[in-house]
Amino acid sequence: MKKRFVVLAFCLMIFVSASILVSAEISEINIKTAPRLQVKLVTFNPDSIEFLELKRFEGFSDMYGDISFEFESRVSKFDIWVYVYDFDKKVISKKFADNFEPGELISLEVFPTGYEILEAPTETENEIEEILVNDTEEIEDELLVDEEENESFITGLAVGNIINKNVIYSVIGIIILGVIIFVSIRLWKRRSGKKEIVIKKLSEMTQGNNVSNEIEEAERKIKEAQTEINKLKNQDKISAMEKKLQEDQETLKKLRD
Repeated sequence: MKKRFVVLAFCLMIFVSASILVSAEISEINIKTAPRLQVKLVTFNPDSIEFLELKRFEGFSDMYGDISFEFESRVSKFDIWVYVYDFDKKVISKKFADNFEPGELISLEVFPTGYEILEAPTETENEIEEILVNDTEEIEDELLVDEEENESFITGLAVGNIINKNVIYSVIGIIILGVIIFVSIRLWKRRSGKKEIVIKKLSEMTQGNNVSNEIEEAERKIKEAQTEINKLKNQDKISAMEKKLQEDQETLKKLRD
């Protein structure tokens, strides 16, 4: 018994859940109002004594004043209240107590006073507009391709001219640089050679001066030595003369005696 009761309860729950899921239907609600306005839509139960909200929607109308919402409902009927705002300032509100049924396609109009009403283009107008847009885009693409090809050609010529000019300038610069380096090396070698010659001459002059000084010093020493020798020779002569004079004096003395 218990098992049967559990199985029956489980089957009943599945049946109820499936019936609830199957009974849920979607209603498409289209609202026509002024362009670029904030739209708030509230669905509520018309049979409730107190205000019983079912679901709330919010969005902005497009450039033609159109906006759409999808309302999924399991109730048998519902009513709609629409509020229209312009920068958080309510410009109009309207209640639709028509007992709408779920799955119904609903179209509502809520036009605030003082606002421009625009009609959306039909499918034919849209097709024509798309054809014109596509043709315009194709023409623009072709023009862009032609412009890009012309720009590429012009850019190629410009780049080629620039490259040729750069090559010519580079060759000229290399030649000038080579001439400058060659002249600089020649001048440096000449200056280096002159400096060596000058240094050699100075060294030779210095060595010659040293030799002449040594010669003069040697000659001076020789002269001094000769003078000393002469002095010694004179002293010997004087001694000999004194000795001879003494001998002559003794001889004279002897002769006198």
